[in-house]
Amino acid sequence: MQITQTDFTRLSEEGLREVLKWRNNPSVREVSRDNSAIAWEAHIEFARNLAGNAAKKYYKIAIADRENFGGGVIFFTNIDGKKAEMGLYKDFNSSVKNMGAILMNIIFIKVRELGLIELTLCALKTNKIARELYAKFGFELDREEENLVYMRCDLRNKF
Repeated sequence: MQITQTDFTRLSEEGLREVLKWRNNPSVREVSRDNSAIAWEAHIEFARNLAGNAAKKYYKIAIADRENFGGGVIFFTNIDGKKAEMGLYKDFNSSVKNMGAILMNIIFIKVRELGLIELTLCALKTNKIARELYAKFGFELDREEENLVYMRCDLRNKF
């Protein structure tokens, strides 16, 4: 299996269009905090603004083997020293099995590279699949709000 990761700031127009297609997929939007479709111009501006922004890191992940291809996005926001908020989404047309777990493993590799010791995330209460995935990777419930759950993972004992 071949895995490539590309910082959003280094993506070609084709790569940015592919990521935008994944993000605007109704299956992704229905489990996102912001479920509105993103316009191409706004997406390009967002990617440009990531350059030099130490508080945000976004990566396109591509996974391929002889028979399957898949992709997704992992990201870190609110990077503040040793802490960050993380998120991910996948290409729902992917033929790669266990894509969420693969993306989570890549997140933990990036965590080591970034020197983080704590991750937080926010998910919709109704997104049971994501919440169970995060729990399998050591995230614990921190707090709940109306339709959101906030989870936290202390990474000091993970590596």
